[in-house]
Amino acid sequence: FFARSLTRPIQEVVEGIRRMGKNMAERIPEGPQDEVGFLAGEINRMADAIQHNAEERLRVEERIRETEKLASVGEMAAGLAHEIRNPLTSVKLLNHAMLQAGHLPEDIKSDTRMIQKQVERLERIVAGYLENARSHATEMNFQPQDLNGIVDETLLLLASTADEGTHLTCNLHAEPLGIRGDAT
Repeated sequence: FFARSLTRPIQEVVEGIRRMGKNMAERIPEGPQDEVGFLAGEINRMADAIQHNAEERLRVEERIRETEKLASVGEMAAGLAHEIRNPLTSVKLLNHAMLQAGHLPEDIKSDTRMIQKQVERLERIVAGYLENARSHATEMNFQPQDLNGIVDETLLLLASTADEGTHLTCNLHAEPLGIRGDAT
């Protein structure tokens, strides 16, 4: 009788632990307030803590996934804004050159002024996206660049806005000049 009264409560604790292994919501009946009852209560509290930690871990992992998605969207938006900014600058410079030409009918001047306003609006939007992306960037994105190509594109943009009679000349290196830089 004595052996059974000692081993039966221990066996119930062992069976309760096995049930908990299959289903974390299971708890061990604590029974009388003796050593075995105290052990069952401590195992239940430990199971509660483990379950709470597992749930918290899942919440943290979900927040990390959401943060990674937002970072990806931010990078994509910054890339798109950068790709829009370059041709937008060309439109702005060419439109400015048209306004400076002076020999335009009034309706075309009105249209070019409207284009200028809309380009400036888009520039503010793009600048906002780029500023937001830069403020969240952790490091520069250095990639190979061709310095000759960069200078050549810059000269094309400058030539479209230069005063009449101004001649721009540049002697580019015969071979591509490779540099590493951030294209943004």
